[in-house]
Amino acid sequence: MRRSSFLTLVAGILMLSACAKKTEEFRIVGSTEGFPDSTMLYLDDGYNQVIMDSVRIMGDRFVITGQVSEPTRYLIRTKYCQNNQ
Repeated sequence: MRRSSFLTLVAGILMLSACAKKTEEFRIVGSTEGFPDSTMLYLDDGYNQVIMDSVRIMGDRFVITGQVSEPTRYLIRTKYCQNNQ
């Protein structure tokens, strides 16, 4: 009886760990032209315009790193590019 309960517990733990969302890391390396140093870029979710991260352009370059739980569409924008303007 104890062995059966132990195996059920182990099986339950394995099922729960299999259902846990995995996160994947990403790194976006970009270059720009025509933006002054310290211009802010924003990474938003592309649907609700929720800002996920921000970074400053330095020397016409930027790097954004983070984690996502699933592939989805994101946008990189300046603060002046909102609501399809």
